[in-house]
Amino acid sequence: MKLWPDVSYIDIINYLVFSEGVDGEELRNYKSTEAYNYLHSNKIDKVLLNKQGDFIFLKAAVEPSQSINQAKHLAWIMLRESGVVETVGCSCIAGLGRSCSHAAAILWKVQNAVISGKTGLACTDEQRRWNAGTAKNLEPKRLSQINFRHHRTEQQYDVNSRTAVTQSLPNTPYHLTHQDFIDSVSKAPVKPLFLLKNTLIGKCYNASPSAGPHRNSKVDEQFFQPHQAHSYKLSCNPCRAFYQAYIQVSEEQAEQLQEETKEQSASDLWHNCRKIRLTASSAKKVPVRATTKNDKFLSEHMYPSFRGNYETNYGKENEVRACHQLKEQGMNILHMGSVISIQEPWLSASPDGVIDSDVLLEIKCPVLTYPSLTEQLTQKCSDIKLVDGELQLQKTGSRGYYMQVQLTMFCTGLKTATLVIWTPTEHVSLTVQYDEAFVKEQVKRLRGFYFSYFLPRLVEEYAAGRFQLNERYLKIMGKV
Repeated sequence: MKLWPDVSYIDIINYLVFSEGVDGEELRNYKSTEAYNYLHSNKIDKVLLNKQGDFIFLKAAVEPSQSINQAKHLAWIMLRESGVVETVGCSCIAGLGRSCSHAAAILWKVQNAVISGKTGLACTDEQRRWNAGTAKNLEPKRLSQINFRHHRTEQQYDVNSRTAVTQSLPNTPYHLTHQDFIDSVSKAPVKPLFLLKNTLIGKCYNASPSAGPHRNSKVDEQFFQPHQAHSYKLSCNPCRAFYQAYIQVSEEQAEQLQEETKEQSASDLWHNCRKIRLTASSAKKVPVRATTKNDKFLSEHMYPSFRGNYETNYGKENEVRACHQLKEQGMNILHMGSVISIQEPWLSASPDGVIDSDVLLEIKCPVLTYPSLTEQLTQKCSDIKLVDGELQLQKTGSRGYYMQVQLTMFCTGLKTATLVIWTPTEHVSLTVQYDEAFVKEQVKRLRGFYFSYFLPRLVEEYAAGRFQLNERYLKIMGKV
């Protein structure tokens, strides 16, 4: 890969669209500009390279786009080191016209490697360069020796203006105890900085030492009692105390939390409600088998590391547009926050809206990768199948749409839902009825997981001080 040419997006467009074809006219092969789908689908085999003079030849086998049983097409490209494409060829029919999607797929693979920094020479490819260090090794200097004036381009830089370090800076002090830290600061000339109110440095200086390395002094003592057997009957004293204090809610508390979390992901209170409960959107990820390790799910739920990707960000942005369009079409949509089930307060849901106060609205905005939305929804990996000419939401879908909709209806008490699959060009609406047998089975499974694994881990993390509940949440729960 280090010898691959620097192919850019412009080089690919210039050849596929503006270069001259065998008939003397511009190729204008706009379809092949979408051949990057071959790359994302892993249809391109190993790319071989051969350099002949000023030209570089690349060759690879590419799977057909419409069939997996046909033989792979052999595509090749001739280009210069600068990335300029001279010509291409392929064993497919379109290859005779010096332009096809299989050859374009190789170009996109090379371009992707270039922008990812995988081509060219690494520091270890050059002799005695891998441990050479940086070009500039600057010594720390005192503030009095640093010139903060901005150097202008018309001024000549004076090398002699750089004063040498006359005295090494003192080592950073290390304190074994909090009292050593207080004593050291009281003797330092920068003590006034530590006395400034409402600053981080001031809070550190005035903070009280913790009661212990693994103990949260603000937590009720009963949370530190030994755990007993865990079950939904709450025979474990610490788990029962935590559940009754922070999980169990009255109808008034549930309604207040729902009203104050309508901003959903933009609200800290919304995140607090979700952190200590299972949710309709995360239920699909809950381990089903008892032999499956649950540490990964619990850690990701309480301390999420996933910050979104292109698909999730696209969906979040377009949900607003979809909701606005549905309102323009006459839908009366009521927005809601985090809805906690009164029957099972360990379970919550965040609906996209409620239509006319009696129909749940759930919106999904997938990235369109097929010519039409209907074609995309009927693929094998989709949660929606075409049954007797009608689109239906499947119970066993890989994305868990059915489970999410059903559990959201359980939390809201609604019996009918409208699932809208929306794109900027078209959308599909499906009506989903409440499935009581399915919900009963899933709630039983999730309840067992929550009280056997989730709640004990939650109590341990909270008692150890590794996470805190929002002050607003504590006030609503009557703990402040």
